[in-house]
Amino acid sequence: MSGEVASRLFKGVFANSFSQSVTVVIQLVSVPLLLFFWGVDLYGEWLVLSAIPVYLSMSDLGFGAGAANEMTMLVAKGNRKSALETFQSVSVLVSIVSATLAMILVLVNEYLPWETWFQFSILGRSDIVQVILLLGCYVLVGLQLSLLEAGFRCDGNYAKGTFFLALLRLFEYLVMFVAVFLGGGVVAAALSFLIIRVIGIIGLMLMLRRLSPWITYGYSHARVNTIKQLTSPAISFMAFPLGNALSMQGMIMAIGAVLGPSSVVVFSIIRTVSRIALQGMGLINSSVWPELSMAFGKGDFELVRRLHRLSCQLSFWLSNILIIILLICGDVLIRIWTRGKVEIDYELFVLMMAVIFANSFWYTSSVVHVAVNRHQKMAALYLLGTGASLLLATWLLPILGLNGAAIALLAVDCFMAIYVVMGSISLTRDGVRPFIKQIFSIKQIFNYRGWYEKKISSN
Repeated sequence: MSGEVASRLFKGVFANSFSQSVTVVIQLVSVPLLLFFWGVDLYGEWLVLSAIPVYLSMSDLGFGAGAANEMTMLVAKGNRKSALETFQSVSVLVSIVSATLAMILVLVNEYLPWETWFQFSILGRSDIVQVILLLGCYVLVGLQLSLLEAGFRCDGNYAKGTFFLALLRLFEYLVMFVAVFLGGGVVAAALSFLIIRVIGIIGLMLMLRRLSPWITYGYSHARVNTIKQLTSPAISFMAFPLGNALSMQGMIMAIGAVLGPSSVVVFSIIRTVSRIALQGMGLINSSVWPELSMAFGKGDFELVRRLHRLSCQLSFWLSNILIIILLICGDVLIRIWTRGKVEIDYELFVLMMAVIFANSFWYTSSVVHVAVNRHQKMAALYLLGTGASLLLATWLLPILGLNGAAIALLAVDCFMAIYVVMGSISLTRDGVRPFIKQIFSIKQIFNYRGWYEKKISSN
């Protein structure tokens, strides 16, 4: 591995560390702040309400993520012309789709019985309609972010793009917190999100133009054939946000419908704390993803195997160390975080940590599939699995309460662990035994230091 690759990895880790820190800070601050100013019932309704527009994030049909991989592999081969064709083709498509959906949202939003479907008792009809419209536009405008990220990533500026995207997200929440502190309700919170996102996207477009002048917006290089070639991997990418929405927002809405908003707050808080253990995995995944795409583009399978082994190994050990810490300190953390307004259900908490443990076996390994647009079957299985888990949860919730939701989530992660890891071993041309030996050996982590130094000195 060259010094340039190592440098990009370290910068990527730093940028993703900042991004993960922003996520944690937002989660830690938003819950007690919104509970204090809005109360449990209104906050519960905000969680349900803000989950609805998330489904619009899938409306780019996965072309943003597919374009990022394709552009990165093309630039690694020295083919900027084709990379620009991919960028402009997807840009035109995403702009048309988002504008169309925005108009549809404006037309139908006011006529849908949101308050009846989700048992709202605090928010009035007018506030509900306004919040859904504002957050819907916020999500649709945000579709441009995946394309901007592709532009930063493909030209070796992944770390810069990640850092400033995280900074934008932090600023969105800071402005929202100020609006709430000054007495604003849910409408003011949603409006602040939308305004800051529009300003931030304009700034990121200008920054990308300065870093990579060859990446330009327009339609002169857009090609229908490019869209056709990306259709299969792009549509498959859509399965991931849809599956995540079923697992995250879908589960929240199911709990809200069966057990009520107060149960949504309890489950959301426990799941948020349990997912702290995922932050390390997310950092590793995001950092290694562009390097895997470049390595596959160059045909360097030695680097591909080493990146896969090391990333899975680090992810497994880091996440499980965090799981142990959370099992010991989680109840105290939740009491402090919510100022005693939410009591921990320890049995539910242990089940949610089991979900994270199962997830640690496959989450990072899945990056191999997605980094080279070879994720179609995995995506379909994930979507089917999360859909099945939601159906299972709706059956278990009346019987087991919130524990039923955790058991349903655990089932899909156990299923995915087997399929994903075996598929990644095949794609990287690795062996099962050497891969497993690497994952469970802490000592092997430090062996990479000598390998890195040797490769850097040889370059």
